Amino acid sequence: MTNGTSRILVVVAVMAIMTPSLWAQSPPHLNPVFSGAVTITGRVGHGVQEVAIYDLSFPVETKLGTSKSIDRYGNFAAMVKPALVKGHQIVAIDENGARSNVVIVGALPAGPAGPAKQ
Repeated sequence: MTNGTSRILVVVAVMAIMTPSLWAQSPPHLNPVFSGAVTITGRVGHGVQEVAIYDLSFPVETKLGTSKSIDRYGNFAAMVKPALVKGHQIVAIDENGARSNVVIVGALPAGPAGPAKQ
């Protein structure tokens, strides 16, 4: 084996070992959230088994709920109580302490218009 080939094999081996651990270290991601919602969805890194949802709008971070229902792709849905309040700041924290970006609770989007009245 040539010296160049050996170096390539070492790089490939290191990448194979590092990639799963880098994936596992990715922080949670929250989908947009809206006022009145009682379910929050998002995604966590590979191997994460629990995620907690916190409201940062109080003097102390307030835990609203947790989820242990995480599919093989990292998608989760967490029930929260009380319902979300417009303007509040929400964050997800996984079991390893990784935090999502802060998401601001938005106003509930308007639904589709109903049939026109005559």
